[in-house]
Amino acid sequence: MGRLAKLQKEYYGSGVQFLGLVTDVHAWGGKTGEDALHYMSSVGAEYPQVGSTSALTNGLSYIPSTHIYDSTGTLVAKVTGEHSREELINIIETLAAKY
Repeated sequence: MGRLAKLQKEYYGSGVQFLGLVTDVHAWGGKTGEDALHYMSSVGAEYPQVGSTSALTNGLSYIPSTHIYDSTGTLVAKVTGEHSREELINIIETLAAKY
């Protein structure tokens, strides 16, 4: 999460926006959305976060999962698992070159 927060700052103003989906506040010992926000802040995930709903998690087969959308909201890439900073930059730059 901290890695994404750093990349969000680096790509600020370029059209790249990260959005976190909080799927399990209970795994961190929390009970409320406020607990989840506190946890996200504590790990440096200062990009926007939304709580999960069945509509948002429909199609998730793996967590962590990264879904990348273009500016029209069309899904253009989906990758699963954790990725290094270099891998994330490569994904962003490759897709940015196409759009």
